[in-house]
Amino acid sequence: MVGSRGDHGGQRPHDAETAGEAGAGWRYSGLADRRKGRVSSHRIPLQTAEEVLRLYREQYSDFNVCHFHEKLRELNGIEISYTWVY
Repeated sequence: MVGSRGDHGGQRPHDAETAGEAGAGWRYSGLADRRKGRVSSHRIPLQTAEEVLRLYREQYSDFNVCHFHEKLRELNGIEISYTWVY
């Protein structure tokens, strides 16, 4: 999420095609498995996602993704996967 690049060709869950146009009713839905019609078991709480983004913006903006992920675990006790942060 923090280190995402724009060259994924529409494969990201927050792509405009799957989430709606930016700013036009976009909502956080976690990781929705649209094939099964239910929310993924890998979903994280909205509060956790907001906290991760806040920490990155306010304290760790100069860190690379790997180092930021380490600090989330070590100093903030946030146990989310590296691939979620990326």
